[in-house]
Amino acid sequence: MQVVILFILVSIIGASGNILTKLALEDFPPVIIVFLRFSLAAVILLPFVLRKKIEIIPGTFKLIALSGIVASLNSLLFALGLGHTSVLTAQLMFIPSALLVAVIGFIFLKEKLSKNQIIGLLLTMMGMGILILGSMQAQDVLSLGKPLGNILIASAVLTWAFYIVVSRKLLKHYDPIFISFSNFIFAGIISLPFAMHEFNKGFSVYNVSQTGVLSILGLTFLASIAFYLIIQKLIKITSAFIGSLTMYGIFLTVSILGPIIFQEKITPTFLIACAFIIPGVFIATRSGKISL
Repeated sequence: MQVVILFILVSIIGASGNILTKLALEDFPPVIIVFLRFSLAAVILLPFVLRKKIEIIPGTFKLIALSGIVASLNSLLFALGLGHTSVLTAQLMFIPSALLVAVIGFIFLKEKLSKNQIIGLLLTMMGMGILILGSMQAQDVLSLGKPLGNILIASAVLTWAFYIVVSRKLLKHYDPIFISFSNFIFAGIISLPFAMHEFNKGFSVYNVSQTGVLSILGLTFLASIAFYLIIQKLIKITSAFIGSLTMYGIFLTVSILGPIIFQEKITPTFLIACAFIIPGVFIATRSGKISL
């Protein structure tokens, strides 16, 4: 029952991250969104981390740094990409992260891919190709998005799959709060020089709307603190694979909210891509061999 509750929470809160990022992009450059949400989240979590008096275990700092760097890249690529595509297309492209977890296991852990996983991978790649090719023709942010946006989102999907695998390994040694805090610190540091560049170019917080401020606060408390803590808890008591499957739930939620909030359009090309990607991931995950 606990797993079901966590899964539902991740699905809802994860979808809010997409919506809030899209809203924040109307007032903020992408790098400033990343800097603000994670810097604020780190400050909020700091007292809780200090209270736990956590010590770095020898030999694990490289893994902590890798987790933070990958999480930072994921957030930066996602925010940059979402400015050039729809939340529907972006979230559809995240569904294969469960399959990418298996591919990462094949490449780095020498785990064999089953016949189902290979078939699913081919179907998923065809679906992603349909989305990118369709976006080249449509060039419409409210439907399939633009090629640049979809390529950036595809890169974000890859970094997310890496993050899930690395988090699973870190959770054997550290509390989810510490892992989240370290990720936020890395994200804040990495995005700082880019954020400073935007401020030097003339960006002013005085021009930000109330919606922009509320979006950043929502990204801080919901999409950063709550989301990272809950998904790490889910991964800790299940597996990296189960954690990656939450993309199904997030996609369902976004499919409802995207057209309502942003008037995004579900096109025939989008539905054709769905017909390849979703069954592809379903076929691949039926093998039951992904347990990272």
